[in-house]
Amino acid sequence: KTQNIADADVDSQYGGINPQYGSSAMIVCMAYPCPQPPQKIVGYTASQSITIKIRNVDTANDIRTGLANLGITNISGPNFTTDDPTVLQDQARANAIVNAKVKAQELAKELGVTLGGVTSFSENGNGGPVMYGEALSVSAKGAPAPAPVLPTGQNKITDSVTVTYEIE
Repeated sequence: KTQNIADADVDSQYGGINPQYGSSAMIVCMAYPCPQPPQKIVGYTASQSITIKIRNVDTANDIRTGLANLGITNISGPNFTTDDPTVLQDQARANAIVNAKVKAQELAKELGVTLGGVTSFSENGNGGPVMYGEALSVSAKGAPAPAPVLPTGQNKITDSVTVTYEIE
């Protein structure tokens, strides 16, 4: 809330409640195998998963630090994505098609043939976003650990296609 994250950008999912077992009895073992004391439930551990969409990447570090200061012990991410990756994927596919046609035209010229119509097309997959950036820094021995620094970089969405042409 102090980082002005909209309620719509916070997704809470039920994690579960798990019993914690223990034993208060101590058994002295004089033979193998040693008998085990009966286990009983001594408490419960509750967990919950929360996903936060951070729209200003520059605040991600502060948000992670704030969560850790609240006592949250299992923080993962960030995962860098876009709101609508299909738009970028469509652009990547369009570029791949243009590149395939240019390459086919170059090959046809080298082979002394003429390209006809397209006989088949297939899309060979979605490269998906890949984060490129710098490594995280590590504090010197004995010095208080600084807040983690998120690497900066870019997402790269790729696509590849196979286009088959008639040769005339």
